[in-house]
Amino acid sequence: MKAELKSIMLVRAGGMVDECGIEIVVDSWDEADRALAQMSQSVRREFGADEVDFWLYFTNGTEYKGTYDMVHWSRELPSLLGHVQAFVQTYAGLVKPDWMDEDSWMEHRSTRINDGTELAYRQFVNEHQIGVEVSA
Repeated sequence: MKAELKSIMLVRAGGMVDECGIEIVVDSWDEADRALAQMSQSVRREFGADEVDFWLYFTNGTEYKGTYDMVHWSRELPSLLGHVQAFVQTYAGLVKPDWMDEDSWMEHRSTRINDGTELAYRQFVNEHQIGVEVSA
């Protein structure tokens, strides 16, 4: 059985100084997206992104840390789960990002296979409920 998400901590790391460093803890992906949408109101509407560090805590004790590039909600609605899924799928060698050409993808995969990253991300996918599967 895969480990379920227990909680998420968000900490704004860029942008409005008085909003940085405040820890927000939520219990679901939807709550995280609502918190990101609220935070994103102070990001410039036309351009730019502010970084938000996040920690995912799972029921098996795993902690996963990452960074989310937050843009104003009117440009793109936040999806922390979508971000995590895309990142994990790329590093597990499951999905080539649209912006990456085939040669770059093959080089990326070769590097990640050789350094053990791809195997580690595939193991993460197999052990945690994030809506991504590794086909047999």
